[in-house]
Amino acid sequence: MKEIWKDISDYEGYQVSNSGRVKRLAREVVHGRHGKLKIKSRILKQTGSGGGKGHFAVVDLVINGAIKSCRVSKLVGLANQIIVQP
Repeated sequence: MKEIWKDISDYEGYQVSNSGRVKRLAREVVHGRHGKLKIKSRILKQTGSGGGKGHFAVVDLVINGAIKSCRVSKLVGLANQIIVQP
C-alpha cells in the first residue's frame, strides 16, 4: 500500500499519512545571527500517553513557539475528509 500524505487542517506545516505517521514539513526560519535557516522535513516520533489500557499515540507539535501534545488519532480525524483507508 502506498503511503498518502495530506495536510492537517488546524495545524499548518504538518502532514499525516494514511498509515498514521505525522511529519513536519520543510521550512525556512529567520535566525538573528545567521539570517535564514532551512529546516528539513522529518517524521515525528510518537510516544505513549495515558496509563493502563488507555494508551494513545501522541506527537509534540510546535504551534506559534509553544509545544502542544496531540493524539495521532485526532490528527488523522482532522484529515479524515481527505484520506480514505482502503
